[in-house]
Amino acid sequence: MQCEHCRSYAINPGQNGRGDDDLHLCDVCYWRARAEAKPSVDAALADACQEWLKGCTCAPADAPQECAECTTAFLELLVRRAQELGLPVGENAIT
Repeated sequence: MQCEHCRSYAINPGQNGRGDDDLHLCDVCYWRARAEAKPSVDAALADACQEWLKGCTCAPADAPQECAECTTAFLELLVRRAQELGLPVGENAIT
C-alpha cells in the first residue's frame, strides 16, 4: 500500500505510537497531519455560550449569570461536553 500524499510505502501501523487509523498515509504524513491539525471550535459549545450570553427574561441583559436556572444549565452543558472529550471533571480536575 502506498501513501496517498507522497506515494511512500513506509506505512507502519502500531509502531512508534501510531494507531491503526489513516492507513492511507505513510508514517511521515500521518504524524505531519496530526502536528498540523488545528483545533476546531466546538459548535455546540459555542452555540451554548452564545445562547447563555444572550440571557433570558429572568436576568438583566448585561448579566446572564443572575439567572440561576440558565447558569446551572450552561454549567451542566460544559461538564457534559468536557466528559465527552475525555477531560477530567471534578474538584481535582485542574492540575
